[in-house]
Amino acid sequence: MAARRPLELELEPGERLLWRGRPVPRAGWGLPQLAGLIVGGPTALGGIWMAQAQLRATGGDAFAALPALVAIGFGLAALIAGLWYEPRRRAATVYVLTDRRGAVLTRDPIFGRTVMARPILEGEVLELKEHGDGSGSVWFHRETFRRSGDDPGTVRHRSLGFLDVEDPGQVFMLIRGLRDAAKQG
Repeated sequence: MAARRPLELELEPGERLLWRGRPVPRAGWGLPQLAGLIVGGPTALGGIWMAQAQLRATGGDAFAALPALVAIGFGLAALIAGLWYEPRRRAATVYVLTDRRGAVLTRDPIFGRTVMARPILEGEVLELKEHGDGSGSVWFHRETFRRSGDDPGTVRHRSLGFLDVEDPGQVFMLIRGLRDAAKQG
């Protein structure tokens, strides 16, 4: 098996790295884990109960138990998403701030390596959301878009930022300083 490349942002000539961080590792149960457990557990167990009842009622007709197998599969997928996939995706995320752009680099356990990078611009959103434990999130880019199947008045938003980092105030001030320098320069 080939060695994995570390998650690094290739800098352009003259670009300087200002900050690099990761999401704060969380012990315990977050929303993805709770959702996987609350939705996936009962759905899988209900599917098992339905399958055994259907097999008993039909004398072992496996075709009659297919709806129960769908429920079992959905429940197991929800459990895997919350308890296995989400913690690994979060652990394989790196945030990078340079003097020109902010980037989120992820090594997804299923979809592979992704890089989302956007320039730090004056007109973009800049939000700081602090949590009570010293961590927080800094959002610096928001896109508005429509999907092809949406109703004509439906607008969706996609935000990019550094989610759940240590000392978010420092990162916020770095981005604000970049914007102020761009405005004056």
